[in-house]
Parts: sequence; C-alpha cells; structure tokens
Amino acid sequence: MKPITAWLKGGVDRLFPGGPIARRLTFAVILFSSLITVATTTFQLYHNFQEELASIHQFFNKDIQDGHLESIAQSVWVVDEQQIRLQLKGLSRMPHVEYLAIHLKGKRRWKNGRIIAHYQIKRDFPLHAHYRGSRLEIGVLEVVVGMDGVYWRLLDQALMILISNALKTFLVAGFILFLFQYLVTRHLTYLAAFVQEMTPHRPFTPCHLDRPAMHRGDGDEIERVVNAINKMGSNLSGSFKSLTEAEERFRMLSNSVRDVFWISSRTWEQIYYVSIAYEQIWGRSRQNLIENPLSWLDSVVVEDRERVSAQVAWLSQRSFVEYAFPEYRIMRPDGETRWILSRVYPVMDEQGEIFRVVGVAEDVTERHHAELARRDSEKRYRTLFKTSGEGIFFVDSQGHIEEANDAFLKMVGHTMEVLKEMPHRALFPDPWWDQVACQASGDEQRDGVVLEQRCLRHDGEMAQVLIRGWWVRDAEGRPVRWMALARDITEQKRMMRELEQTRRMKAIGALAGGIAHDFNNILGIIMGHGELATLSLDDQVQLQTSLEEIMTASGRGRDLVRQLLTFSRQGGKGVREPLQPQQVVAETIRLIRATLPATIEIHPELTVPDVVLMGDASQIQQMVMNLCVNAGHAMPDGGVLELQLTACWISSSEAVSLRIEPGHYVRLVVTDHGEGIEEAHLGRIFEPFFTTREKGKGSGLGLAVTHGIVRGCGGSIQVESRLGYGTSFTIHLPIADQPSPLTQVPDTIVTPVKTRVESGEILLVDDDPTLLKVGCKMLGSLGYSVVSFERAKPALEALKLEPSRYRLLITDQTMPEMTGLALGQVARQVAPELPMMICTGFSESVTANNAHEKGFDGFLQKPFIREELAAALREVLRDEA
Repeated sequence: MKPITAWLKGGVDRLFPGGPIARRLTFAVILFSSLITVATTTFQLYHNFQEELASIHQFFNKDIQDGHLESIAQSVWVVDEQQIRLQLKGLSRMPHVEYLAIHLKGKRRWKNGRIIAHYQIKRDFPLHAHYRGSRLEIGVLEVVVGMDGVYWRLLDQALMILISNALKTFLVAGFILFLFQYLVTRHLTYLAAFVQEMTPHRPFTPCHLDRPAMHRGDGDEIERVVNAINKMGSNLSGSFKSLTEAEERFRMLSNSVRDVFWISSRTWEQIYYVSIAYEQIWGRSRQNLIENPLSWLDSVVVEDRERVSAQVAWLSQRSFVEYAFPEYRIMRPDGETRWILSRVYPVMDEQGEIFRVVGVAEDVTERHHAELARRDSEKRYRTLFKTSGEGIFFVDSQGHIEEANDAFLKMVGHTMEVLKEMPHRALFPDPWWDQVACQASGDEQRDGVVLEQRCLRHDGEMAQVLIRGWWVRDAEGRPVRWMALARDITEQKRMMRELEQTRRMKAIGALAGGIAHDFNNILGIIMGHGELATLSLDDQVQLQTSLEEIMTASGRGRDLVRQLLTFSRQGGKGVREPLQPQQVVAETIRLIRATLPATIEIHPELTVPDVVLMGDASQIQQMVMNLCVNAGHAMPDGGVLELQLTACWISSSEAVSLRIEPGHYVRLVVTDHGEGIEEAHLGRIFEPFFTTREKGKGSGLGLAVTHGIVRGCGGSIQVESRLGYGTSFTIHLPIADQPSPLTQVPDTIVTPVKTRVESGEILLVDDDPTLLKVGCKMLGSLGYSVVSFERAKPALEALKLEPSRYRLLITDQTMPEMTGLALGQVARQVAPELPMMICTGFSESVTANNAHEKGFDGFLQKPFIREELAAALREVLRDEA
C-alpha cells in the first residue's frame, strides 16, 4: 500500500508543481474523489444488476409460468409435435433465453437452442394436465437464461462512469491547485520570507500582501495571520524598547531604594556596581568603594570587624546558595552607629562555577531598636500575665492548654502540670473547640470568639466560665496559638436565673388579662352547660350535649393552664424532645397577643408544618416571647410585627459564617418596623445585663437568654438593624436527622369512648379528697379494686403490712408530710417489684421526661380523663389480656 501511495503522490507532484500543502491538498482531493467515484459506481452497477435479475425473474414468472406454461402442457398432453416445436421456438426468441427442453419421465423429449454463456440461470417448470377431475404431472419444462450479456453491459457502464468521473476529478483538482496557489501558497511564501527578515534592532514596517482587502469582519484567515504577524512585530519592537527602558529603570531603581545593592567578584576584590544607598547608609562615596573594594570593612566597629572579615574570607573560598550575615554595626564618619543586615547570592557561569556575588545590605537600626522595645514590652506582658486578676490561658492548635496564669489556675483549682496533661474536654465538658477551630480559617480578629462554658473544677464542682479568645497568628497569618480570657460567672449566672424567673413572672402578670378573658369564656361555657344539664335531667339528648360541651370547655381550660405552666417553668438546660416548631410558635403568638398593644399588628407566616426539632418547647416559647416583647418595646406608637418560619438548607460556605454545621435548618425571622438599634450597640446586645432602656424598664437579660437557648440547640442568631428602619432577628435551628414520634396533648377533650375493663387492686394516694373520690370511681369503672389514702404515711404503713396485695401504686406528687417522690423511694425498698405511677399538675422536680429516672414506671399529667388513665395503666402494667 505504501509504494502505491508514494507513486500516486509523486505523480501529483509532477502533474501539479507547487507548494507541499497545495500538492497534498490536490492528492487528497483526487484520492477522496476516486473513492467516492468507486463507491457510487459500485452502488449504481449493483442497482442495475438487481434490475436485470428482477427482469429475468419477471420473465420466468409472468411470461413463462403465467403465459405459456398451460398451453405447452396441453400440447404435451395431446403430443402435438408441431405445436410443441412452435412454442419452444417462440420462447427461444425471448431476451436472454439460450436453451429450452421438455423432459418426460426424466428423459428429454423436445429441445430448442444450446447453452453458450459461461454464466446462466436455469429453472424447471413442472407441466400438469387435468384428466377426469385429477391434476397429473406429465413432465418438466427446462429454461436456461444466459447472463454474459448482462455482465458485459454492466462492465461498459462501469468504464464510462469511471472515465467521466476521473476526468472531472482531475479538472477539479487542477482548479483547486491553481486557486490554492493563487490565494494561499504564494502569500504564505511571502510571509515566511517577511518573518525571517524581522529584527528587533530596526523599526518595524507592517506587512502588506498583494491581494484585495477584506472589509467584512476581521477578514479571512490570511489577513488574520498578517494581522497577527504585524502585531507580533509591533510587540517585539515594543518589547525590545521596553527592555532597554527597563535596564535604565533598574539603574534608577537600584539607586532609589533604601537598601544597598552591589555586584562584586567572588573574592570581593573588585566591585562592579554599587547603588547610591551606600553613600546614604555608610556615609562614604561609592567611587572610593569601587577603588578600594574592601574599604567597607574599615567602617565596621572593632567588636564586629573580625567576625565579619572571617565570614567574607569563608565565602570567597566555598560554594553557597544564599548567605545572611548576622547583624553587625558600622560607624559612620559623623560618629553615628547603625545596625546592618547583609545577604549575598552567587551568580553562576555556564560551568556552574561562581564568578559573581550579588549582595543586599539593609539598615535595620530601627528594627533593632523595635526589637529591644518588644523585649521590654514582653517583660511587661509577663508581669501583667502573672499578676492579672482575670484568668488567662493559651491553647495550641490541637486544643491542648500550653500556658495559664495564676488567676486561671486558682479558678479551676488545677496545677499547670495537670492542665498540660489534661484533655480540654475533661476541663470543659461542653463542645467548644470546633467553634474555635472554625475561626482559625477566617481573617476576623477584632471580636474573637465568646463562649460560655461549664468548667469542672478540681474539687468536682461545675463552674460557669465566660471565655473570650483570639487566634494568635504568625507573620504569614497562620494560626499558632489561641489566647483566651476567662471569668468565673457562676454567681452571676445564678443571679441571672433568679432575675429571669422574676422576668417570667412579670411576663405572666402581663398575660393575666388575656388569660382571664379566656378563662371567663371557658367558665361561662362550663357554668352555662352545667345549669342546662341540671334542667335537662329528663332530656337525655340535651343532657349528653351539655356534658360534652362541659368536657370540651374543661379541656380548653386544661390546655391553657399547661401552656401557662410550660412558659413559667424555671430555666435550665431543658429537656430535648421532638417538637413541631410551627405548633410551638403558633401557641406563643396566641399568648403574646394579650401582652402587646392593640396598635401592633402581628403578621405570621408559618410554612413548615411537618418539620421536627429536638429541643425544649418552653425554651422555644421563651425565645419567641423575648423577641416579640423586644419588638413591641421598639414600636411604642404601634406598627407591624412580622414572624416568618421556613425550612432551608445551609451550605458549607454559609455554615462557616454562621458558625454552625451544614444541613437542614428551620429559619425564624422576627422583624419589627420600629426605632432600630445603633450600630455601636449591635455587638453587645446579646451580653447579659446590657440594655439601652431606661433604668427600671429592662433587665438586659432577654436577648442574652435567647442567645443561650439558640446556641444550646446548636443553632445561630443574627441581627440586622438601622436606626429609624427597624430590626430583624434571624434564627436558624437544626432539623432532626430522623424525625422522632411526637407526643402531643390534644387541643380539646373529646367524648369519652368505651375502654377495655382491667382487673387488679390499686393503691391510690392523693391529699385532695375530691380528686381521690374521682380517681377511685374512674379506676372502679375500669374494673380495678382500689384502696385509697389521703396521706402518704398511712398508705406506706398499709403497703408494709401487705406488700404483695397491691398490683400498682398511684401517688400524687405534692402532698403534706411526704411528697410522691419520697413515697416512691421508700415504697421501692418495701416492694421492689411493685409498679408505681406518679401524678402531678406541675412540678419542677418530676416531669414526663424524668419520671423513669426518679424510679417510677409511669407519669400522668393532671387533670386527666378516663381513657388517658386507662392508657397509662395499660402501659405500666403491660397487660395484653
């Protein structure tokens, strides 16, 4: 294949002289056209051949089988020799037919023609005759068609097509070669010669081609090449000029910088160049240095001269990459002493040997004095560090404490040796280092990180510590240590909790008007339907309706009390349980409506009904209440309070700025259109006891408590405000990864349903006789036998006498002499296997979440109804019967 390709290429070169590109293009056109010609000719011949075959098969099927076969069979049946020969002779005149024969019982009887063609098609047609209703095969007609004529016609067609296409191909190729030579090749040859003659030492003359100008767009490819060459030539000329100017600027720059720059021989015995700064720093002339290269050593003070001379001699005999002289002093002619820092760099020849030395000498007198000042400052810092009354400690990049002052050691009660070996989580149990490490990747240094942490002291007590820390960075800005100031705020936190409870009570007092209004409505329903019930004793339908309305109103009253008790519960870390934020926020809005003036409109937009958070409902209510109260104070003349609750995704980049983890969050935005907050106060609004209100009108704890609740939930809070335009608080709270089942109290009490009757004996203790009677009747209606006591001690004595008699102990929490918790603890010792359930309306010490921790198997919130009691009993007793 390769010799054929080379022969074809040589033929093209001889037929079409010109540039290599033109010849290759012509060869490619001829080759491609030839391939296309062969392909199209083959396709056309194949198509003609198929038409010939179709014509022959049509002759077989239509002319012979359909037209003559029947008559030939009749002639053979009657053995009409003359007719048979006439029929065979007539068929032999058909196109392409060479030979016909009739065979009877395997022997040839009649024939016409002879087989001459090398290629033929033979086909046998059976002959049939009808005799007495039967169809008999009497012989076979053999027909042979010759194909030589078909093939010769196809060959003639192929030759004609190939010759005509070859002629067209060579004509087109010649035209393309001429056109390419005229439009491209001659211009490329000119451009090559033009570029070879270009030189940066003489002015650049733009290139112009002998061709019509293109006025559309940027021209064709040739014009773009010409433009590129002209631009390159112009740039080359400009670059050479710039290089010349740069050399001049280097001289000017080296003479204008404050440092001394010089070039010398390797042995320092010859100075080739020295900048003018030498005269400014050394106070001596450059000409004198060039004439006496080592004269600069004479200005080095006596105490440093021997050391510097030894270093110069060492450098002149050894290879080096860079060398920095230790700082040394020089004495100027005017008697002034200056500190010098010198660096030298080698210049290599083609063999890699040092033949020049480049040096830079810097006047570091001011830096030296600054270093002395820094050392003095560090000494004063050390004194302050040791004597400061506020705790100071340093943490390395891995979170280990490196150093701490005496005040911090006294605060935590540990020695410095113990702190260095102690993991930071042992000293501060709450997670905090991730937040500190997150700040290390940022550039913010002004405010640092403010943390409120629990601290485990040496004596086992847990102290509350307020920490404010900053990253200490090196010259490149990399964090190396974290410095923190620590203050013990345990007593302050205790006072804050007391003040916060007082603030809650004041808020509850403000709610009293709205709650009293709701209670009056509820009591009106209960009293009205109670009276209707007494008047309708004979009317069972009316009686049933009135009792249902009484139960519904009682349920509303119970829910209102539970909301009030939840809100007024004292602070703390709270119980983290699954809750729906939309429900909690909606309930809080209903509560806050009574405390805000009627001139303030509340516009809630709550759009996350199915999202679940892990948190304390009372704390979330308190957070929303604080923000709404603050918004109300910001709008004394009325306005609009907007609350938006939506779900969102926090990306990694957003999480860094918000100092939270990436993920799904609930976003709560509380916006007022009030007075706004001054920019100077925005950085302090979350500090405890900070307030801009008049004395006596605010404790400064609302936003501090809100900030603590948000951070305790793993969220973030931001504020945006402008004076005269209002304030907007944005809170992000993390959504639970896997929603937990929600325990919800129904909004209303529904009609009691029939429950399954249980069996057993219950020990019931409650100091309220009325509630005790109601409880006994409820348990009795469920099929239980009840033994009741109004005091805990008699009940305990009865249990001690017969510990195996009782199946379950149900006790109230708040009772004289002994609480329910105390009764449960003693009863557990008397009857360890006895199930116990505690009931209470409100208690700080026992709740539904910690009842099991207190030793009880079940918890029941007062007031309760019959089916709630039955469900609680089934859960505690685990009775599936």
